[in-house]
Amino acid sequence: MKKFPIIFVALVALITAIPPVYAGTANSSLNISANLVPSCSVATGSDIIFGDVAVNLGATATGSINVTCSSTLNFTLAMNGGLHYTPGVARGLAKEGSTQLLYYDIYRTTGLIYGDIGFGDTVPYLPLTLTSIVPMRTVTVTGVIPGGQSAEAGAYTDIVLVTLGW
Repeated sequence: MKKFPIIFVALVALITAIPPVYAGTANSSLNISANLVPSCSVATGSDIIFGDVAVNLGATATGSINVTCSSTLNFTLAMNGGLHYTPGVARGLAKEGSTQLLYYDIYRTTGLIYGDIGFGDTVPYLPLTLTSIVPMRTVTVTGVIPGGQSAEAGAYTDIVLVTLGW
C-alpha cells in the first residue's frame, strides 16, 4: 500500500523536472527606466527656547532646522514673520491672553545679520539659499530678544512658518 504514494510522488517529480519542448523560440528586449526627481523635506531639529528672560538684559537662544534631500541640490529656506509680526518693527512673542508683545528676531548665526534675519518671505526678510548635503543638512538659527524692553511677566509664544523651496 505504501509503495503507491511513493511511486506516484516520484513520477510527478520526474514529469515536472523535464523541460518542455518547443517548436522554436523568439526573443525581445524589455526596456526599464526611472526618472529620479529631486525631493526634499523640512523639519524642526530643535525649537528656539529662551527659557527665563530678564527683559532688561534680553536673551539669546539657538534652534535648528533639518533639511533632507534625495540628492545634492540648491535649496532656499524662508521664514515668515510669525503670528505676531509687526511690519517695520520685528517679530513678536505674544503673552497668552493679552495683546502684550515681546519683540525678538531670528538670525542665521549670532552677530551675522543676513538681510535683517537671514530668512523670510516678508519684506525686509530675504530667503537664505544653501546647498543640500545628502542625506541631511542642519541649519542653526539664533533667536535674539533685545534687552531694554518693557513687558509684563508671563509666558510668551510665537509660531513661525518655515518654507523650503528647491
